[in-house]
Amino acid sequence: HNVSFDVIMGSTLVDMYAKCGNLEMAYEVFNKLLNRDTITWNSMIGAYVHHGNGVSALELYKKMQVEGIDLDRVTFLNVLKACGITGAVDKGKQIHAKIAKMGILEKDAILGTSLVNMYARCGDLVQAKEVLKNLSVRDLISWNALIAGYAQHGEYHEVLNCFECMQ
Repeated sequence: HNVSFDVIMGSTLVDMYAKCGNLEMAYEVFNKLLNRDTITWNSMIGAYVHHGNGVSALELYKKMQVEGIDLDRVTFLNVLKACGITGAVDKGKQIHAKIAKMGILEKDAILGTSLVNMYARCGDLVQAKEVLKNLSVRDLISWNALIAGYAQHGEYHEVLNCFECMQ
């Protein structure tokens, strides 16, 4: 019985069912897998996030940690999105601290932008701006995450200030 084949096939099935919008079947396959690796967990968490179910994504992230599964940048990207969907800024701050402790934020512009986006969506615009300020690379996407947050929360004067700073 080939364990790695089971993991790959399981992840593929989870992903396929999720892309077809059948989260129940995706979770059923996920749940029946005897061996689940980081990729399998990320597939299921990503499926929940993709379909706007941040609560289930965060619950699965918690289980992932309890089971001692390695977390990677894909895990963090998905879970930060889930925090933004649900407004779970405290959970987002915990993830931010974990990412900072691991030292992966400085080298990863996409992860930095996801943090800006999470804080902005949760309404913590001060922290969103602080994260953006500390990014080693600020690009159009990271600036737009902050600008969208200001716009979403009616801070239109800050939208203009950001636009000027960005230029």
